[in-house]
Amino acid sequence: MSSGLNNSVLKTLIYADIFGYPLKSNEVHRYLIKKKATLAAVAKSLTELTKEKIIVKSRDYYCLKGREKSVYFREKRKYCSGIKILKALKFCRLLFMLPFVKLIGITGTLSMENADDGDDIDVFIITSKNFIWTTRFFSVIFLKLFGLYRNPGTSDIRNKFCLNMFIDEGNLELINGEKDLFSAHEIAQMKPLFQRNNIYREFISINSWIKSFLPNFSPLYQFMDNNHKKLKGGVSDVNFLEVFFKTIQLTYMKRKITNEVIKDGYLRFHPLDLRPKILDEYYKKIKMLNIAKIPS
Repeated sequence: MSSGLNNSVLKTLIYADIFGYPLKSNEVHRYLIKKKATLAAVAKSLTELTKEKIIVKSRDYYCLKGREKSVYFREKRKYCSGIKILKALKFCRLLFMLPFVKLIGITGTLSMENADDGDDIDVFIITSKNFIWTTRFFSVIFLKLFGLYRNPGTSDIRNKFCLNMFIDEGNLELINGEKDLFSAHEIAQMKPLFQRNNIYREFISINSWIKSFLPNFSPLYQFMDNNHKKLKGGVSDVNFLEVFFKTIQLTYMKRKITNEVIKDGYLRFHPLDLRPKILDEYYKKIKMLNIAKIPS
């Protein structure tokens, strides 16, 4: 077994450990970092690393040595996540009635069924061209009516919906500067709930760069709800109200904007960008564990 594959397997477990998330062998294969390999080869590598006591197997999960308790927490979070996913399905199905919404997916820890009871629900939305601000306006109003919108700065976020990212169908590719391991994982682990006209497949295809980080990744489509496969007559790109909705929302946000990304057809509303922190912790752990010296 090559040391390169062992290194990649260990790196994959290190990244998952940052989130307290032990992995099954098929998950290690799916999210294997920067190494193309078969499931059988990954399974053999996991066995070798376990025998060398570099990693630990607990039930069907693999984790770093000393992190066995994460198995218990993963199973506990899976139960909490199941309840949240049902809630997401219920209200996102209503949001999807907006004809200019092309896709709704859940991201973050919930997409991996790793959310705690007190966590929120991160939502990713793809819209028709020239409808991104219109979509956000009606989505926020809808969730506020049900008391489900996560307001910036609020401490009570349990089961609140965080509309953290909108892109339109003309801007499906992630912007330069955000194409890294963190974003590759966010895309790969996103659970698409509803889509129109196979936009999810197009989104994955345009962001094929994620394969440079996760070469074994292939989309999973069985979670999709395809009740709305085609829009009758489609939605026109002409939207005279888009500028109006953009203006009133930007005016309202003006004094609150921090690290948000606001570009034409691309909105990311996460004031606390975890990307630098996660990647920094990942590289520190790699250095600390001195992966290059693990047995081959």
